[in-house]
Amino acid sequence: MSAVGKLRDRFPHGPDTRPLRALAASGQLGYGIPEPALKSGLARDPDFIGCDMGSIDPGPHYLGSGQIATSDIMTRRDLGLVLRGARALDVPLLLGTAGCAGARPHLDRTLEIIRSIAAEENLYFRLAVISADIPGDTVKAARQENRLRPLGKMAAPSDEEIDGSTHLVAQMGTEAFRRALDTEADVIIAGRACDTAIFTAVPEMLGFPLGPATHMAKIIECTSICCTPGGRDAMLGILEGDTFLIESMNPERHATPMSVAAHALYEQADPYQVHEPEGTLHLDEVVYEAVDDHRVRVHGARWEDAAQLSIKLEGAI
Repeated sequence: MSAVGKLRDRFPHGPDTRPLRALAASGQLGYGIPEPALKSGLARDPDFIGCDMGSIDPGPHYLGSGQIATSDIMTRRDLGLVLRGARALDVPLLLGTAGCAGARPHLDRTLEIIRSIAAEENLYFRLAVISADIPGDTVKAARQENRLRPLGKMAAPSDEEIDGSTHLVAQMGTEAFRRALDTEADVIIAGRACDTAIFTAVPEMLGFPLGPATHMAKIIECTSICCTPGGRDAMLGILEGDTFLIESMNPERHATPMSVAAHALYEQADPYQVHEPEGTLHLDEVVYEAVDDHRVRVHGARWEDAAQLSIKLEGAI
């Protein structure tokens, strides 16, 4: 039976069965996963493991060039750690924005490394691959049909800019990961993806409320950055009904109500609304409570479905 099938069997009554444990192994895989914290997280018997590999922080060069921002040696090390960990526990592994920017060259190189590790270590699993590349003609047709919506003050691209982009990717949400989970894949590797989607798809599949599930995803995808002091150590999220608890796997990094609440300002123009392809996460009524000096419990997030699904288009000239 697949890892996804076993996970479904462990939750016969969905959210009413028991809490769901999500392990965020890396906020940007390839920059070095602190191994002691990862081992501590694996020892907590997570139901699935997620990693974001991407960021726009390095700028547009990597999307345009097709190069991976991180070194091959470190990327291979990190991929090996999470792949071995997930297969040892036989739980789903979900990776988003492969190779930093998530275009086809980044996805192909990530898959090459994964397959090499699997061959060397005799690991067998069902693999699902989700490409994020969008043909230029498709984008131009959407533009002509007025289906491109400017992002803030950024104007919609011209046909010349679309033609001049070496790679065009669409930042996917949970829907693509859900379809991959339905194939019973043990390992899912996606091109350009929302970091929250990596950690929301499994709870959504099991019937957990989308408000707290997406809010938990928003926090843990960056691992221990929401702690005091912040860092890259693995983070465990425990989702229980309409509340969740977060805990760094490094005992020296402490989640506090202030540090976790402040994370709503991280990469967000509005701390009360987080817009995703499938809807909007509302945080205006969220309560953060200290469980102890190291852990925080959160509740009160609300989810509103979008009237129209969307994807964020990215390109580099």
